[in-house]
Amino acid sequence: MRILLINPNTSQAVTDLVADHVRRQIGDRADLRAVTGRFGARYIASRAAAAIAGHAALDALAEHGDSCDAVYLACFGDPG
Repeated sequence: MRILLINPNTSQAVTDLVADHVRRQIGDRADLRAVTGRFGARYIASRAAAAIAGHAALDALAEHGDSCDAVYLACFGDPG
């Protein structure tokens, strides 16, 4: 199984932290590819930032999603 982890903010440190956690959980049962949003906010704290992050997530899915069996969207909350 191939899993695409998308962090829709622009923080590579957050992507790395979440990817490390997921890799510990899945072990060798799946391959994980972790990507960070190419544009937007480093921290999603407003409705505008959330809207941009949604676009960044779709952008990442369009670029990296074809070869994946599942997507893990590493995002939370409801700002605003």
